[in-house]
Amino acid sequence: MSKARNLADSYTDSEIDNDVIDAKAGRKNLIINGAMQVAQRGTSLASPQNYSLDRWKSLRYAAGNYTVSQQIVDVDGHSKALRVQRNAGDTSGNSFAVNQPLEASTSYPLKNKQVTLTLWLRVGADFSCTAENLDILIGGTTSSSETFMNYGTFADNWINIAVHSPSTLPTSWTKYTLTGTVPSSCNQVGVAVQAKVFSGTAGANDWFEITGVQLELGSQATDFEYRSYGEELALCQRYYQIIPTGYTITTAPEFYAKSGLFLGVMRTVPTLLGGSTLNGATFIISERSWQQLSAATTTTFGTLWLDAEL
Repeated sequence: MSKARNLADSYTDSEIDNDVIDAKAGRKNLIINGAMQVAQRGTSLASPQNYSLDRWKSLRYAAGNYTVSQQIVDVDGHSKALRVQRNAGDTSGNSFAVNQPLEASTSYPLKNKQVTLTLWLRVGADFSCTAENLDILIGGTTSSSETFMNYGTFADNWINIAVHSPSTLPTSWTKYTLTGTVPSSCNQVGVAVQAKVFSGTAGANDWFEITGVQLELGSQATDFEYRSYGEELALCQRYYQIIPTGYTITTAPEFYAKSGLFLGVMRTVPTLLGGSTLNGATFIISERSWQQLSAATTTTFGTLWLDAEL
């Protein structure tokens, strides 16, 4: 009998399972900013109807009267959480959701494989959505548009990979895990938490919070993959960057041709927020760099906001 066989015979099934889990460690989490550390757009946004904390998209049907914010918490090694709050006094019962769509290139390798979602969730004392209308889900679509995650029933060609509603509302931090198989027809995968309907008038604590979100290959949940703030920020900057140009002009208007590299290569050619001009200056932009092509009309010129999100 070989030495390898002897060694294998000396292991118990549980020890082998643990070794397999350990071998998966390192970049196993397909979610970016699952610990809610990065908030380049700000730590509190009013009815954003778009991305809020980095890589997290928040939407409400018939938009308005909600706030997305980064909160200080202490749960399972996490110090930050994302809160979605129905503003006090709101009387609309309309649903809202927070979600993260993966890129198609990240989703394709998941076809015909099991994936497991883990997250921590709690709700505020005034949360006015019932437990059966609070969904934690892994979803997907047969579309290849890479913009499929939306409010309500999300988008056309939607696929429910796995859905779970808590049996009771978690007023203290509670960990949830769900597993599903990604069908071969699925071209894009995402995760979401959705409050489908509200009742009455919102109080001061009508909110839910999430943190520690991890999506990984396999049918078994493993320990959360903690990343440093610097590493998480670098991953987020593939999709969104704030570039301080760091110069002023002495006389306006003045042609002050400047150029620079981004902090990292972006997912696609980004949109310059505010349009193709800023302070009267026109720019040419690629996935890697920016260049000013025309004069600014003011004496100050500070920051570029660049969006390459899905």
